[in-house]
Amino acid sequence: MISKNTSIFLFFLQIILTVNGKNLPFNEKINSGKIQFNTPCSNYYGLFIIDNTNSGNKMLSMQLTIVDYFFDFASSSNYSASATVTSQSTTSVTNNFNVVSPNDYASLNKQFNQVIQQIAGGSNISYFNLIVQALQLNLVDPSVYTYNPLLIFFVDSPIVDLNSTTQILENLNIKNNNKVKFLAIAMDPQYLEEAGKLVGGTTNAYAFNSSDQNNYNNINNWILQQGCSSSLTPTTTTTVKPPCDSYVNIVIDASSDGLTPQQYNLQIDLIENYILPMWSNFSKISTLIMYNETEILFREYNNYETLDYIRSFINNSGQSKSNTTFLHGAMYILDENQSYLQHKTQMSTFVFLASVSEFEIAQAAQDANNLAYFGKLNIITMGSNIQNTALAPLQFSNLINWDYSSGEIRLIQEFVSGNLKCF
Repeated sequence: MISKNTSIFLFFLQIILTVNGKNLPFNEKINSGKIQFNTPCSNYYGLFIIDNTNSGNKMLSMQLTIVDYFFDFASSSNYSASATVTSQSTTSVTNNFNVVSPNDYASLNKQFNQVIQQIAGGSNISYFNLIVQALQLNLVDPSVYTYNPLLIFFVDSPIVDLNSTTQILENLNIKNNNKVKFLAIAMDPQYLEEAGKLVGGTTNAYAFNSSDQNNYNNINNWILQQGCSSSLTPTTTTTVKPPCDSYVNIVIDASSDGLTPQQYNLQIDLIENYILPMWSNFSKISTLIMYNETEILFREYNNYETLDYIRSFINNSGQSKSNTTFLHGAMYILDENQSYLQHKTQMSTFVFLASVSEFEIAQAAQDANNLAYFGKLNIITMGSNIQNTALAPLQFSNLINWDYSSGEIRLIQEFVSGNLKCF
């Protein structure tokens, strides 16, 4: 049942939007005590993505009312609802992806308020950055979420980055054991087809109808029916497509110089669970481990059939006791080994470095220059041991620093997807 506090909040939301010059009245008075929904499941979690572009902002109160119906009617309809409210304009509001527990109206109001305070903008919408951030979520953790996690997009403007966003959604779904349901609500019927493309088909999209007196009831009922795991079907293809076609080399720092065992494990977790799952066809993935001062462990292309094969190779070696990072050896193999030479103009190399000597940089410089010239050579420094200027002789294509925090994982994912040598 909708609480008094939430009713007051929605009343003031209407006033705020009107005062700001937006004529966005709610279309119907919410009275959850008189309405019940026939729910096929008892628990739901909804991650809502509000469209707060210029056109979406004109429908902001309607979008928030839909969220409110989902959350507030739970108690009267014998289902449990938790939620997270995010928003996309030219910037993203994530509310830190905090989960609002059932009946926690104060927390829901706080998330609503963050959306209201966001500056609306943009004539089109890209969900890409927000969904990349959501990749870090373990939506199948029953201690945090329910058994029926939903991502619900509001669409009221043209979608850009559609293909790359659907690819990330595929990755997110596979990462969560294909248990996530993607739905879209087209606030303007002209965007229904485009909304359907985002979520795997128009059967997973709903057209908002402001002239329908039961519009909010019907939408909430549709969400509940679609979201039950008993009716879940894959909303996208089960094959994860890479952001583009490229031969990808992942170079891992396994030395003990600058890497504690915990930091080494964080590096491996980032690579195995957040970077490599961006692909499903691993035939063009190569991994190299800078193990000690004389040894590079590597697997060339066409050696991996599944992600588990890559994990097995990486985990079999573990961290070395060596204090030397053999950067020169890795660059030499990639630049001059015959199996890589034939793909040199199609290679994207990502090197993880926690520490490296000036001597190693000087030794590796020529081969590194070639890799950057013919393909792309990207450096991911870890921690604070390396000054970026010290790496200048490598003439790398791009560089980013990672401080081992989970909050920066999305930035590393975006860095990888944005620095591929496509063909």
